[in-house]
Amino acid sequence: MNEENSVQNMIKKYQKLKDALMEIGPIQQGTILPRTIQKKTTKEQGKMKTYGPYHQWTRKIKGKTVTNNLTPFQAETYNKAIDEYKKLKNILKEMMELSSKILDNTTKDVINKNN
Repeated sequence: MNEENSVQNMIKKYQKLKDALMEIGPIQQGTILPRTIQKKTTKEQGKMKTYGPYHQWTRKIKGKTVTNNLTPFQAETYNKAIDEYKKLKNILKEMMELSSKILDNTTKDVINKNN
């Protein structure tokens, strides 16, 4: 495959990635974990009762960890948004890599020190 075809293929792939960006839904950062609490029912019996699971959403805001409790519906919705954020990051990473290759192949005066 010659260089021009290679560049054209990279441009087509880049366009597909741009199209994929349009499919991204709401995005959110963080992690959602189910939490349970175990408490003794009585001091004499020493039996444990489990409460939960409770869904906790944790993320960083201005360098600080922030945690919120969510309902099951909210946890599901936020999980989808977190998954969308991961997709967005992967698409952008691929776009950056392709952009570098396209630019390297279309700008002859740029010296690539990695080769």
